[in-house]
Amino acid sequence: MGKELSERILRLYPQQGSRLRFHSYTMIAFYYHESGDNDRAVDLIEQALTFVDEESLPDVKKQKLKAQLLSALAEYKGEQV
Repeated sequence: MGKELSERILRLYPQQGSRLRFHSYTMIAFYYHESGDNDRAVDLIEQALTFVDEESLPDVKKQKLKAQLLSALAEYKGEQV
């Protein structure tokens, strides 16, 4: 059920702005990671990084979000954080 819900959310979000997609993709990536599908989780985190770059945010906020995403990305890839 979680996978079906996640995929439906992902199909609906292309019409939304980067900020909404960033948050959703981050949470859905966590679901996939916990479910053992790290490849999908990595893909979603990489897309979320793109969304952060597209947002007009203060540099401090943008760097903080990117640091969190890069930490998650390393974890999902099984790398040292």
